[in-house]
Amino acid sequence: MNETLTPPQLARRWGVAADKVLALIHSGQLRAVNLAVKPSGRPRYRIYQSEVERFERSRTAQPPVPTQRRRRRTLATVGKQYF
Repeated sequence: MNETLTPPQLARRWGVAADKVLALIHSGQLRAVNLAVKPSGRPRYRIYQSEVERFERSRTAQPPVPTQRRRRRTLATVGKQYF
C-alpha cells in the first residue's frame, strides 16, 4: 500500500511552506485525498507517495530542444527570386 504524507510533511521534504503545498492541491496540480469527517469541515489532506513522484516527474527540468539557426539574408540574395 502507498505511504501517505500530510502537507506539512511534504513541505518539509521540499523545503517550502505548507501553504505552497496547499495551493498546489487547491489548483489541482497535486492530487490529495481529503479525510475530513465532515465535507464542510477543516480539510485533512493526505498525499500518496505515488502522486508526489508523479508531480516531481512532471516538474523535472528538461534539456532544451535544439533549434536550427536561421540563415540571415544578405544584400546579395535580397533582390533575387528563387524558382
